Amino acid sequence: MSRHAEPVRGYGPVFGARRERLIAECSQLDQDLRLLDDELDRLAQQRRSVARQLREHRRSLWPNLAKRGRRVLRDGRRALPPISHDAVGLWGRRLRATCRQLIVRSSEPLSLMDLHAMLHRLGYFIDSGHSVKALADALRYEVLEGRVRRVARGTYGSVSSRAVG
Repeated sequence: MSRHAEPVRGYGPVFGARRERLIAECSQLDQDLRLLDDELDRLAQQRRSVARQLREHRRSLWPNLAKRGRRVLRDGRRALPPISHDAVGLWGRRLRATCRQLIVRSSEPLSLMDLHAMLHRLGYFIDSGHSVKALADALRYEVLEGRVRRVARGTYGSVSSRAVG
């Protein structure tokens, strides 16, 4: 039977006093179910209120310093250092220029994670809902403009440090 079709119901093989008793029990069970549903609604509303208060208290005790959380690496280390409370947000041209400077100053190519961590340590954060994507897009643009070279997947180096050969 299709799950969208309601089965056709008719009279069953129960008649007389037994039928009347079953109808009365169904009516009582419907009433009990309505009372339970009302109690569940009241409890759910009470739970939402308590959970809302708990969230507010937790936010007061432990404010969110970053737009998004960070996963811990498989070996237990933090993936990125925390963002300082007075960090400066970077996006667009300023993000590209700052990353380009860090790559040029570095003696070896930097991975996206190293570059992102370096930005945090220097008091910057990537002002985007998708910071890793924004960083990768910024470096892709710099590679297309010829100001940075892509050494490997997710790793970028200075154009001037290119091996001559």
